[in-house]
Amino acid sequence: MLRMAEGLQGDRSDELLERYRCIVNRLRLDIRFFIHAMDEFSEPDGWDAAAAERQLQEFAAAAMKERLPSVSAIVSLLNFRDMLLMALQLGSRAVAFPFPVEGRWAGMRQD
Repeated sequence: MLRMAEGLQGDRSDELLERYRCIVNRLRLDIRFFIHAMDEFSEPDGWDAAAAERQLQEFAAAAMKERLPSVSAIVSLLNFRDMLLMALQLGSRAVAFPFPVEGRWAGMRQD
């Protein structure tokens, strides 16, 4: 009976982790779309798409390393996406990279 309960709990955690990764991948794809949209609408010297792409890779890689789904990882990706949407509306000069990260999330060193 105990093994059966452990198996059910393992299935649920696997399903939760799969859903979490699906959300992270969807956000990553949305952000990548907005990064490339910024190339079309920004001034040539006002936007660093390579820096945005690097930061996206850091965020996504750190989110995928999580053993347990992390709300802070999803919130950081949502904030990054919203910042890009704001920059599309206001112009590329509204975006500062690297995107500020609070706390220890994203596996980045805090000096």
